[in-house]
Order: sequence, then structure tokens, then C-alpha cells
Amino acid sequence: MSAYRVLVVSNVDAPYVRDDCAILGALGPVEFLRYRGRRDLGRLAIASLRSDIIVSWFAIGYATTAVLLGRVLRTPTVVIAAGWDVMALPELNYGALLSKGRARKTRYALEKASVVLAVSASTQEAAQKLVSREILVVPNAVDTNFLRPADLERHNQVITVAGVDNEVRYRVKGIDILVRVAERMQNVRFVLVGRNSPEWDERLRALAPPNLEIMGVHRRLGNWDEALASYKRATRLDPRNANLFEEIGETYRFMGRYAEAVGAYDRALSLAPDFHAAAVERARTYVLWLGELDTLRAVLSEVPADAPVAWFGTAAAYHLRLLHWERQADSMLVLAAATLPHVVAGYGIFLPRVLYAAWAHRLRADHPAMVAAFDSARVLLDSVVKELEGDWRVHAARGMALAGLGRKDGALQEARWLQQSVIYRDDAFDRPVLAEDRGRILAQVGETEAALDEIHRLLTAPSLFSVHSLRLDPLWDPIRDHPRFKALLAKYTQR
Repeated sequence: MSAYRVLVVSNVDAPYVRDDCAILGALGPVEFLRYRGRRDLGRLAIASLRSDIIVSWFAIGYATTAVLLGRVLRTPTVVIAAGWDVMALPELNYGALLSKGRARKTRYALEKASVVLAVSASTQEAAQKLVSREILVVPNAVDTNFLRPADLERHNQVITVAGVDNEVRYRVKGIDILVRVAERMQNVRFVLVGRNSPEWDERLRALAPPNLEIMGVHRRLGNWDEALASYKRATRLDPRNANLFEEIGETYRFMGRYAEAVGAYDRALSLAPDFHAAAVERARTYVLWLGELDTLRAVLSEVPADAPVAWFGTAAAYHLRLLHWERQADSMLVLAAATLPHVVAGYGIFLPRVLYAAWAHRLRADHPAMVAAFDSARVLLDSVVKELEGDWRVHAARGMALAGLGRKDGALQEARWLQQSVIYRDDAFDRPVLAEDRGRILAQVGETEAALDEIHRLLTAPSLFSVHSLRLDPLWDPIRDHPRFKALLAKYTQR
């Protein structure tokens, strides 16, 4: 049998997509194209020209284009419907079809594809509400060797991995059902593992029956040893769960136990080699531990720019931070323009792209461009803060933009807002990241002693801050020559 050239198109570079590429390799050479938007239309067209079969993961916009190209080129096309892409659940604000105009494109892809596959019967049912045609169900596979409980002690316990930060996610992830099941099965221990927002950690604690443990709460309360013990207990129940080892690595990092953090990340990556967040956070551990940037630079050269990482949004945003530490202003400007959305939002940041540009212009001593960029960031954040008034990330970003413009009163107002927030007062997990931003604001506007007080607290308590953060970050430059700053740098470098 002659080999077929297979093109697989997806907007995510996920393990399940890569697994399908490996399976399809039995037919012949497989080319994977990660579609990131209209800029990849040309790549999609060229790749389609050299393919004998085009497979699209998810029945969304690029699948419509792939099917259209297939019809023009007389190339068979396969569309895989995965659930979200063929649904509209307005009560949950869930589903691709909630977007105006998307239903028509999705319907075209489903109608005109040579073959449509659905990953479940419910997905098949949703897709057949859009089109009347044969849709085959090919369920998601389970690696029974990976999940086999050989040599493991059996426990009457249930582990669920999910993070919750809003009502929709709470319901979409089925955590509301988990709570109800736990209430009815008091003889079973339930564990919820995941990074929830502070508000939802508190809410879940209130909702949970005694037999449901909300794992992340221990860290918020500053009970680091208890948090570590809980995660380790969970790994005994689920020793092949990479997310658990990633959380252990994160906990060790906060505690300053960097060698053990690296070991935990290594374990996570041995279980899930494509776990980009774990790879990046492992590399950042070397920055905190040794001030060594080579590992982070190497990892970021391999990880997709839009790969999600917990604290800083995407790998591209991490790369920008690395370039800022290295004071490579021109490279910062190029990377920001090429890879970042208008706003980079992650667990610990909400930064307009133009704010990165402002910092780059400051490194280049280009005052007019710097002021224009800081002001553009301020305008955007002034509008956002009205919608997200309680979001500390927005207040931190706005404070840094105002500080960059030399608007001391406004910047100090944001620094006070951060200091008076519930997170700063009560949350041992999120407080250090918030406090670092607050310290940066204070340093920029000449409040040197207050900034140094914040630095001292960060260096003496569990955090994702170290003496190397202090040494590398240009945002500390305004106070770098202060004797107390130099003393802190010397004291903690010797440890």
C-alpha cells in the first residue's frame, strides 16, 4: 500500500493531538500545523497542497477553511468534533457556538467534510442538531497500562483535578456535582486538586462537607508543611498524576527548597513530557535558586509561545520577562509585537502588551516613546479597572503604568489599594506576588524605605522571590544604589 501524506490541523499542541498524529503515522508521513489565527492561512493552504488527507481537530474556523481547501483540491477531509466546538449553553456561557456567526462556519465544516468524528455520543448528538449526516463516534481512548493500579494499595477515596475561578467553571468542571456526591457518600474521602482563585478557595471551603478536602487552601493559610503532606498523600493515591507533582514543585519553590522543587518537576515531566508549564516553572526555579538563566532560555526556545503557564499567562510573556532581566530592549519590542495579545493575563499578571514596550523603551533611554507607551497602558487600564475593580492584578499593572509616568499620587493610591486588599492581609499564597508588584511601584516613585520593607518581607517569608529576582529585575534600578538595598543583596547572596 502506498503511503498517504496526512496533515493534522489544531489550534492547540496538546498530547491527545500528538497521540493522534502518531496513530495516523501508520498511513504515512504526518505534518502537524498549529493554527494560531489568520496569519497562518498561507501556511494552511501550502500544507494542504502537499497533503493527501486533511484532519482538523475541533470544528471551528480553521476546520471550515481546511474543508473548503479540501474541496477545491479534491483532498479528503476529516473533522473531529470534541464537544465545546459544537455546543452553545448560554446558561453556562459555554460553547463555541455562542460566538456570533460561528454556527454557520461550523455547520459548513460538518456538512462538507468527507468524514466527521465525534469523541462521544453526547458530542455526536450536539453535532447532529446542526447537520443531518452520518457522524461516527470514536471515543477518547484510555491507556489502561498507564492507569493500571498494579502494586498500589486500594483506597476508598476519589481525586478530582480542576481549578475554579468563576461560577461557570465551577459548573462546567462538575465541581457542583462533586460537592453533592461527597455529601451523599460520607464514608468516602474526596480530594479536589487544582489552583482556584482566592475567592473560590474560600467559597469551596464553605461548601465542602467534612470528607471533601480542598487541597490549595493549606497554602493560602500559610500551612506549607501541611500542604506538602496533603499533596504527597494524594500522589500515593494517584502516583501517575503529573499535576500533583507540579503542585508539589510549586510548594517547594515557595518554601525555598529548590532542589526538591526541581525533583518534583522532573517527576511531573517524566509522566507528561509535554507539560509545558512544569518545564517552564522548573527552569524558573534555577533563576530563583542560582540566578541561572540558561535553563530558562533553552526551555523557552522549545516551548510554543502561546503555551499556557500558570503565573505569567503564556511562555511568550515569560520570555519577555527573561529579555527584560537580560536588558535586551530591542528583542523585547520585537517579541511583544510578534507574539503577545493586547493584554497578557495569567494567574499572577494582567499586563497590557504596551507596558512591556514601555519598559523596553526605558531601557533604550527613548523618553518620548516610553511616555507614550506608559500612557497607552494607563488609558487601557483605566477602562479595565472599572470592570474588574476588585482584581489586584489590574491595580498592580495600573500602579506600575502610573509610576512609569511619574504620577506619584495615583501610583501610591494603587499601592495602598494593594496593601489594604484581603489577599495582602490573609492570603499566604497570592500575597507574595502582589507584594512584589507593590514593591516595584514604590521603588519607581521614590518611596525607597517602604519598597525596601516589602523586599525584606519577601526575602524572609515563603514566596516566589529571591535575591536573584532582586539582582536581575530592572524595575528595582531606582533604589539599587541605596545602602540598605546593597546590604540586603549582600546578606541573601551569601546564603
